[in-house]
Amino acid sequence: MGNEGRNLEVNISYKGNVLSHWKIPIDIFFSKEDAYTISSITMIKSFHDSLIGFLLSPKMRSEIVNGDQDAIKLLYSSMNRPSMSSSLSNLIMIKDNFPDFYKHITTKLDVMTVEEMKKYISNKSKE
Repeated sequence: MGNEGRNLEVNISYKGNVLSHWKIPIDIFFSKEDAYTISSITMIKSFHDSLIGFLLSPKMRSEIVNGDQDAIKLLYSSMNRPSMSSSLSNLIMIKDNFPDFYKHITTKLDVMTVEEMKKYISNKSKE
């Protein structure tokens, strides 16, 4: 019997909307301890990087507001995900929890407002 479907599934969601999703093969837990440790560290780093990508890091938000070009590139990359619904959920989370930062990125930088993004997604789905 194969191991199809034998995964741990981890979601990061905001208000019930998935921002990120991982399927972790159970097989890594049957491997040698070194492989398990390396896989675990990799998963933790991926989780950490996702939180930064969702702009939950106070340092990252501060760097964006202060004009750090690498941080601003990360902002644009974060808002330009393949899943527009994930980008919208992220933007809603920012608006709800970091209103000053939201105002900065939607007025001083080239980031759509929640309303503009909803309209964009709606128009895109009609194409």
